[in-house]
Amino acid sequence: MRRRRILIAHLILVLAASAWAQKKKTRDEQVREDQQKLSDNDDWIYNNYDQAVTDAKASKKPMLVVFR
Repeated sequence: MRRRRILIAHLILVLAASAWAQKKKTRDEQVREDQQKLSDNDDWIYNNYDQAVTDAKASKKPMLVVFR
């Protein structure tokens, strides 16, 4: 019974690893996907620092800036 549990656990790990390897994207693909998601969202300002500073001052809220 113990061998069967170990075999099943190994099988699950192998299947999960192969699924993860197939879905792995390059950094460039991830950045482009993030850019598309954020540019469609009105809550985020992507690639426009001056507008972000203006909006932060107007709303009196801090900014979170990510440089890539």
